[in-house]
Amino acid sequence: MVCGRGFAARHLVEMLIRYEIYHVRIADLGPTIKLEPSEDKGTLGNALQSGHAVYVSMDLLNKSQVLKAVSSLRNEGATVDSFKNQSPLSQQNI
Repeated sequence: MVCGRGFAARHLVEMLIRYEIYHVRIADLGPTIKLEPSEDKGTLGNALQSGHAVYVSMDLLNKSQVLKAVSSLRNEGATVDSFKNQSPLSQQNI
């Protein structure tokens, strides 16, 4: 999720994690992710600790940083779980 710490994206990240649709990679400009106290003890904090979410510091305007982030996804064998995509949530236009 590019700009995953912005207002709208923050809520989408929480939803994706909560419904276990995908493993979430959050990309934003900050060198580290700074969680609010409620996030630290909530869904996002738990997902970061368990590995279901990962934070990547990236400048979207820096092509080499974007390519590095995308290539690491390919190296991890990122795939879409077709079973989970049958959920009603994944079929909605969000």
